[in-house]
Amino acid sequence: MNPEIIAALATLAVPLLASALLFVLERSLPDRTLRLLGIKKPRQETYSERLADVTRRLMKSSSEVDSLLSEMETITKAREQELHRIECQVSQSQEEERSLEERIDALRDTPLPVAEHFARMIERGEKRTAGRDYILFGAGVVVTTVIAIVLRLIGLG
Repeated sequence: MNPEIIAALATLAVPLLASALLFVLERSLPDRTLRLLGIKKPRQETYSERLADVTRRLMKSSSEVDSLLSEMETITKAREQELHRIECQVSQSQEEERSLEERIDALRDTPLPVAEHFARMIERGEKRTAGRDYILFGAGVVVTTVIAIVLRLIGLG
């Protein structure tokens, strides 16, 4: 036989024999002897320990599911509120559209000279408002200057 094949078989056989010997020792030797040799015997869980472990994992899973359901409920409520807000905006926009359509229909029947007359009236009001604003601004500057001079003369400024 080829020496390489023998070496390969020996390399495979040694760990296999060692693990078989360890298995036989674990099953046949008492626990005290195994501890002296430094071999740990796998501990068999009792029925109550397994049941307690399964119950603990079930409780943990149940609390995680409860947490996820609570989060889903929060997200669903937020989406419902957003949907309600959007529906209100759409309703309001539809009301504004109807109102504008009514105004447009009313203005369609209005003769052009009447519309021009209203435009001139509004323009005059805006000119008056601008003139009044300039007068109030100038008066404010004058009053502020007079107050500053008076305060300086009194010695407070």
